Amino acid sequence: MGPGTSTCRAEGILIVHYDDKAYRLTETLERSIVRLNLESQGEFVALISAIQMQLDSGTPVEPVVRLLAEAVIALADARGVKDERLRLNERLETVVERVARLSHKTERR
Repeated sequence: MGPGTSTCRAEGILIVHYDDKAYRLTETLERSIVRLNLESQGEFVALISAIQMQLDSGTPVEPVVRLLAEAVIALADARGVKDERLRLNERLETVVERVARLSHKTERR
């Protein structure tokens, strides 16, 4: 597995742990949203938490993570969140790419 991921074996079962870097990106994004003190911050936090739950599962589903990332971006557009410092698209795309790589590695096993 790549950097930032880990695995272990328990009674012959392979357990894949989440990608640390992808998880940290979601945490950073959530903190950035909260700092903006938006009325709608709970909506953003809920979507980001759903992404984190996928990562926590150890076997995140790429299409689900991609849809959740797109939902965060759509919500930002709908709520008029234009803060360039958030780097929303860049951070979320990185998370999706990391999940895609993790998914492809897991499929090959």
